[in-house]
Amino acid sequence: WSRRTRILLTVFLITSIVSVCPGFYFREHYFILLVPAAGLFCGVAVVSIHRLLKQIIPGTAARAVAAGVFAVAVGVYVANEWEYLFSMPPNELSRARYGSNPFVEAPEIARYIQAHTDREERIAVLGSEPEIYFYANRKSATGYIYTYALMEQQKYSPRMQDEMIDQVTAAHPKYVIFVTVPTSWLPQNPKEKILTWSEAYINQCYSMVGAAEILSENQVRWFWDAEIAGYKPQSPYAVYTFKRKSDAPCAVTG
Repeated sequence: WSRRTRILLTVFLITSIVSVCPGFYFREHYFILLVPAAGLFCGVAVVSIHRLLKQIIPGTAARAVAAGVFAVAVGVYVANEWEYLFSMPPNELSRARYGSNPFVEAPEIARYIQAHTDREERIAVLGSEPEIYFYANRKSATGYIYTYALMEQQKYSPRMQDEMIDQVTAAHPKYVIFVTVPTSWLPQNPKEKILTWSEAYINQCYSMVGAAEILSENQVRWFWDAEIAGYKPQSPYAVYTFKRKSDAPCAVTG
């Protein structure tokens, strides 16, 4: 390989690795950014095998062996991941990969929000599920569409919690979605101000109109509007939808 090619490949690999590292959170899907570099280096490996073999066996045979090595590697991967690649429905795949994270429930919740709000109305998601804003095509009542940083034991988290509380209170959105799935918060202290305030604010200012309760990977209980009257919680893993009781301002202290 030429010096220029080696430099380009090395720089591309390094930048791909760095792109996974901001914040030093290493979620599984972040590593998708490494796939292009991995693909290039797989190609480099196959060509390198061909070049080495060409020195001891005829060129055609060398190409066949190199291609065969690549085909076997791909075949083993496809065989092991056949169900994942070709047969699992998207919702089942998401649940198998991400467990109780409410990615499967988000589109249905968003459709309800979209059907019951005007385009200019804002909503609030208490938790780290910004996909609901995206699916619903509605703007957030707060700049904190992720709440992980608010849970960290760092000097800015109290101020950030106060800011989120003030923003949501000032906007008094028509709908609030409250996520009780632990991975949507990653709380280190269950008595964090934002958590106690959320419960108090919702209880005082909102009424429940929807519940998506995740019982297992294959079972979710749904309740909307009138069905809520018969709802009894069975799982701590849930996403609740609340509608404000009145258009008048409503505030509580956390």
